[in-house]
Order: sequence, then structure tokens, then C-alpha cells
Amino acid sequence: MTSSGHTASYMSPMKMFEYKATGRMIIASDMPVLREVLNESNAALCAPEDIHGWRTALKRAQTDSVWRKNLSATALVDVSNFTWKRRVRDILANMTVGSTLH
Repeated sequence: MTSSGHTASYMSPMKMFEYKATGRMIIASDMPVLREVLNESNAALCAPEDIHGWRTALKRAQTDSVWRKNLSATALVDVSNFTWKRRVRDILANMTVGSTLH
């Protein structure tokens, strides 16, 4: 909580794309705004106030290299669909022939 209220109601998950692109495992708060880009196949999601859950995820990340590497690899593949170049290519591909930019 901030002095102005709960940040989850107006935050952007944009940083999660950057985190996914690092090829490293992500442990994040399980919040609706983050679930727009994260899920159980590309990140470890923990309830924000669940200290035991966070501790468990951290311990598992230290000891379960297969799990850690699978989450990291899936996140890296997922993020490849969200590059700026891909976005521009998709926009241009969907423009109608003969339309003009103003």
C-alpha cells in the first residue's frame, strides 16, 4: 500500500516483459494485473502476503533446477511474441491497402 492507495489497481505489467526477456526465473505476486502476462508455466506466483509461499518458492528455486530452468525457458519463448518489431509488423500487416496515415 502507498499513501495514495493500493498500486495494483493502476500499475502496468510492462516490467514483466523485461523480466521474461532476461531468461531468468521470475517469482512475482499473484495479482490480476500480473496474470495478464504471467502464469504458472512461466513464473512462480505467490500471494502478496503469503510469506510461507514466497519462502517455499525461493527454496524450490534454489533446489529444483529443472523447475527453475523450465519456467525461465517458457518465459523467454513467451516474450518473443511481444517485441516492438513484431508489434509493428503485425500493425502493418493489418492495415488495409490504400489507407493513409494522418
